[in-house]
Formats: sequence, C-alpha cells, structure tokens
Amino acid sequence: MSAFSFARRRASRVPSAYAMLVVVILLSFSALASAQHTADQQPPKVVPGKKRAVSAKAVVKPDLRPRYAGTKRVVARDAQPVSQPDGSIVGIPVEYERGIPVTMAQLMEDQAEADKLGPPDFKGASGKPARMNHERRNNPQNPEAPEGPTWPMVDTGSADQTTHKILDPQTIGTNYTSATVLGTNPTLSLPPDSMGAVGPTQHITAVNGRIVSFNKTTGVADGVMNLTEDVFFSSVRNGAGTSDPRIRYDRLSSRWFLIIINVSTPNRVLIAVSDTSTITGATVWTFFFIPIDTTPPAISSTCLFDYCTLGIDANALYIGGNNFCGSPQVFTSTDGFVVRKSSITGGGPIVVTAFRGLVPTAGGAGPYTPQGVDNYDPAATEGYFIGVDNATFGTLMLRRVSTPAGTPTISGNISITTTATQFPVLVPHLGNDIPTTGRLDSLDDRLFAAHIRNGRLWTAHNIGVNNTGTTTGTRTRNAARWYELQNIASPGTPTVLQSGTVFDPTAPNNANQLNYWIPSIMVSGQGHAAMAFSRAGAAVRADVYTCGRLSIDSLNTMRAVTAITASTTDYSPGFDTGAGRGSRRWG
Repeated sequence: MSAFSFARRRASRVPSAYAMLVVVILLSFSALASAQHTADQQPPKVVPGKKRAVSAKAVVKPDLRPRYAGTKRVVARDAQPVSQPDGSIVGIPVEYERGIPVTMAQLMEDQAEADKLGPPDFKGASGKPARMNHERRNNPQNPEAPEGPTWPMVDTGSADQTTHKILDPQTIGTNYTSATVLGTNPTLSLPPDSMGAVGPTQHITAVNGRIVSFNKTTGVADGVMNLTEDVFFSSVRNGAGTSDPRIRYDRLSSRWFLIIINVSTPNRVLIAVSDTSTITGATVWTFFFIPIDTTPPAISSTCLFDYCTLGIDANALYIGGNNFCGSPQVFTSTDGFVVRKSSITGGGPIVVTAFRGLVPTAGGAGPYTPQGVDNYDPAATEGYFIGVDNATFGTLMLRRVSTPAGTPTISGNISITTTATQFPVLVPHLGNDIPTTGRLDSLDDRLFAAHIRNGRLWTAHNIGVNNTGTTTGTRTRNAARWYELQNIASPGTPTVLQSGTVFDPTAPNNANQLNYWIPSIMVSGQGHAAMAFSRAGAAVRADVYTCGRLSIDSLNTMRAVTAITASTTDYSPGFDTGAGRGSRRWG
C-alpha cells in the first residue's frame, strides 16, 4: 500500500476539483510502502501460549452487544421476484433485526484488549490467487467496438499528453503514509485493497487489516480510529475473518459508511454506519449484516460473495459482487443488494433487496463484478449497477434500479459499446527478484469504482494494450482506460460521451515498457477530473501516479502524468513470492 496523498481543502467550501479528487489517489496503489524496508522479513505469528488471535476472535463485551438474530420478514407482498414484460424484475424487500450500536471509544478499548494477545495471523501469504472468472480471457470482442485508444477517435490517448503550465487539474498537497503491511499502522494483510474517503475534518483509510483516521489538513493520525476490521466488525462477523473493505463519507446524510465481507462459507456482507460526520470517541457506529445465501431468493450455502462493491445515493446503498460456489469454489454468477438507506441511518431494522443473477451463469452476459454507483444528486430517484460485460470485451453493462427507497425494481441488461478492451497482463518491475513468479498481479479488466456527477457516469479499469494503445496483436503492457457515459437515467440510451487510455506508446512492442494499472477516477461538481493508478515497468519501480483534466479540455484527453510517490527500494517481499499463483498480489 502506498503513502497516501491528498489535497487540502476547507470543509465549508463547495467541492473544488482539487478537493473532490482526493479519494482517487487512495485507491490505486498496492503494498509498495509496506515492504520497502521489510522486504526480507517473514510475517509475524500469533504469540505462543495465547488463547486466540485477533483474526479469529475479538474481545466482545456482551452487555454492550444486543444479539443480532438475523431473523427476516418479507416486507413486499410477493414471495418471489416478479419478472416484467420489459425484462425488469420487481425485488423482494426483506426486513432483518435492528442494528448493534457500539461507541468508537468502546471499539478502541476492544482493540487495546486484543493487542494484549499479540499480533493476529498474517493474511494473504498463501498461494491462493485472486478470485476471478478466468474463462473471460477467451471472450470475443464486441464486433461493434472500434479499435482505438480514445472516443471520439482521436490519437491523443497516450500517457505523453499535453502539458499545461497553469490550471493543473490537481496538485499534490499533504502526502503521508497511512498504513503499511509490517510497519506504520500494520495491516498484516495482502493485498491491501486500498480504500479511503474524506469527510469534513478527517481522512479515513480502510484497507485489509486496518482502519485509521487522520486530520485531513495536517495528515497526522488523530488517534480516534486505529484498529483492525476484525475488531471493528466483531459484533457481526460471526467469528470469521474479514476482507474487501469499502468506505464512503456521504454528504447527503452527513454519515460515514463502511462495508466489508467476512470470509466464511456462506458469508455475510457487513455494514457499519456512523451517527456523526466527524468521528470522535462518542460517535456511535451501528452494525448490520446481510446473509448472502438465505436472503430471498436464496442461493447455495456453498457460495462465497466476493469483492463487494459500494455505491450510495439519496435513497439506498448498492452492493455488488461475484459469487464463487461449489467445491472447489468457482465463479458462477454475480448479485446485487439494494439496502434501503433510511433503514440503517435510523438504527434499523435493515431492509435489503437481493437481485440474483445479474450475471446468471459463468458464461452469461451481464455486469461482471457489478459496481454500485455513487450519486451525489439529492434529487436522485434511480440507482445503478455497472460492470464490464461478462461475455464480451468492448462492452459495459448497466442495470437501473427504480424506486430504490421502496420496493426496488431492476432493469434488464443495458449494453454500452466502448472502444475495444482486453484482459491485462502481469506487470514487470525493477528489482523483481523472482522473474517467474514475482511480477505484479493486474487482476482482470473489472471496473474499480463508479460515480455519477451532473448526470454523467465516470468509471475506469485496466486493460492490456500494445504500443499504439489498441488491443490488436500482442498485448505487451497495461493501460488505464477511463469513461464518461451520458444518458444514464431512464428512459435514455446510455452511450460513451468520451473515453481515453493512459498508456506508454514507447516502441518496440515488448514487455519492457511502462504499465499503468488499477486506476480510479473522480470528478468534481465543476466537471474537473483526476485519475490515479499504479505505474511500473521492467526498468522502473512500482509507484503511484496521477493525471487529470479540466472541464474545458478537449474530449478524450488527460494532461501529463505526475508522480505521487518516488520509491527508492525494490518490491520483493519474502512473505509473498508469488508461488502457487504466478504473481505477487497487488491492488
């Protein structure tokens, strides 16, 4: 995980381009800083003689934790989802019990007690690869997807783009390390799944293994939050470990939202909601969970819901993810959960609607790794999931959710043709000590985040390209592809307004060039955008870079890339050799 960076802003100001782009810089980088000075160390073990590790069970005070039985009551009249003639599906809202309230001070006391038992087990050092649908590597290209790095089709998509002397879309402000694998605020986890959000006074990092709060102006840890997710979610995680955090500060409700999954089979989606905009010891977090298998319509108890995503708007939370079922667990489908926002901001009971089979089968069409979409419009009445198409390259799939605050109805697949895409390649990096397995993981071509600003949807992902930025021939490097989509709301026909590809155009077309991968993009209310991503190559160490654009810039262009970090050490950790999966974890 990188040293996280963000730009200063005043809490009272209307969001500027520089302020609103802060979260982007948090999302793109993996375990670099964590191992720079500890590359040869082995992961710490549980202290001998202790009864338990934090990752197995956190300290719980029963008198402060009302029991969450998980009993469900069907709120809608219909016992089964109802399919409509237009292909949409009316969902089944289900009501569970009230949430579990716990103060921040109590959670920090629980962490202090857990720390007395010694460090938890190290997570992620095994040879288990990232979960994905590997069959998608052989997907056909959408025949309507044009080859080219940009849309509209102008050859301006490389990383070597126009440099402007003034009015840069973003500047690097306060830069600090928020967490590392084995050093500062240790996570003891791989990969970090880097996440962060900015509120009125604080920046909060939430990565696998650690949640830490900071003064957003100074970058100094404020001491309010510094604990593991296993302790934080101990009241609802059912004794299992946790993974894949997501965090948002929601301006519309002035609350913080965190979600994560536990890693049992079947597992749960865990949700925490604050009652204040600035987190203090007196803040009360209310905890909920969604059982992924029994929420109707039920699915197999052999399933694990993986890589949970989060979108929030005025009406609901939109949580998407991939299902891996059976023995051994393989990709089978994707699901989306719509959580009525008012049901959890008031303490519960939580009301959730499950939409099964957004991708119905391993080879079926639909949004793969469906991203819940953030929407900052207080008048929004429709929610969204979006993902790359599971069955073709060069296609995005959108699903609309109507009446999300009542009985939600989800649309059928809405196809959006993009310029051609492909699976990414593994990433070489300077200092790789194991050529066969030490390259860095690029996951797949899934979208990494999505949000709507001023009625337009922005999102980004990494794809494999050649030195012209296209997917034809031999793909030798990774590129960061971004999109601005228009006509998102019903009854419009969504299309790409503009897209671009940040890539290295250097010849020859071999694997020794630069890679830009695991991007995320954020746009301000004024329409100014910034994107951040990892960058590495055979002759370059892994670092975090950023680029951006102003609303007045030509379509499909980004300005020159700028370094956020400047690593001086190799990334060759002894606790992750890549053995058993062919690459080191990243992202």
